[in-house]
Amino acid sequence: MGQKNIRKANFHPFESRSENSPYARITKNMVNSPAWQQLNCFEQTLYLHMKLKYNGKPGSESDISFTYAEGQKLMSKKTFTRSMDNLMEVGLIDLVTHRPFSAACNIYGLSSRWHNYGTNDFKVKNRPKFNRSKSHTNTKQE
Repeated sequence: MGQKNIRKANFHPFESRSENSPYARITKNMVNSPAWQQLNCFEQTLYLHMKLKYNGKPGSESDISFTYAEGQKLMSKKTFTRSMDNLMEVGLIDLVTHRPFSAACNIYGLSSRWHNYGTNDFKVKNRPKFNRSKSHTNTKQE
């Protein structure tokens, strides 16, 4: 069996302190896209932190948790909620598993819906709105 070829990022000194530091790849066409242009600095920051949780393994792009406690280290709870909603609205993330009023956190996925943002082909996906008076269980988004 041959040794698996592992690609190194070869960071410049101004990019990282070490050769093997985790990184979040944000491409120029994403930054120049209509979807990214709609984001404010809080939403861009949140997306960057979510992207850092992606480990590059198949399937991990749809298994990203981000708790309110993590969000509140970056911004207020209200701004965090609004930022998550707007990232979904422009197609950069999707809500994979919604757990309202639960101790378990929601699961998000990195999405390519942003490619079609601003076109007739764009598919809107928003967080479901729940009322505490109704009974509900964990819901998986389609």
